[in-house]
Amino acid sequence: MPITGRARRQIKVRASSMLLVACVVAISLMPVHATRAALWVEITVAPDIPRAGESANVRVQTFSRLQTACIDDPDANPIPDVAYTGETYPTVLDTFEVTATAPHGHEHLILLERTKEDGSIWEGETVFPVPGEWSLEMAMPYFPRIPIPDPCSGGSILVTVLPAVGATPMATPYSTPVATPVP
Repeated sequence: MPITGRARRQIKVRASSMLLVACVVAISLMPVHATRAALWVEITVAPDIPRAGESANVRVQTFSRLQTACIDDPDANPIPDVAYTGETYPTVLDTFEVTATAPHGHEHLILLERTKEDGSIWEGETVFPVPGEWSLEMAMPYFPRIPIPDPCSGGSILVTVLPAVGATPMATPYSTPVATPVP
């Protein structure tokens, strides 16, 4: 028995409906980490107000971004997250980079390594050679040019560096990772 035009249309409508339902079910069953599109970070410096010429620890902690709120939103629920699974870097990263910009515009790179104790934390060490207001911005993984400071993603902060006490500040900055890489 041949299929009529009306029966063919009904089959197409039902097939389209079943395909739509299958897609909705598949998307709802995806793991939460597969649906993440972005990353929140928290950059901190210790001591909070470093002195020129002295060593300072730079730390970045990564968080899951499960909603569209900013990390500084009181309703945000940031969850420390070990993996970064963005489009640009689809695998877990073991090295992060932060760009430090001096008050006069000179930049240097601070290399951070993942800590063994907590995979959501990266640490490195640097020396700010001159006093003043420095900016720290995520360089790797890449964050688009963002306002400084960026309270929403956490990708940049301002750091006030005090003058050195009884010492001449170094002429050039240096940085070293302080964490032991995860094997």
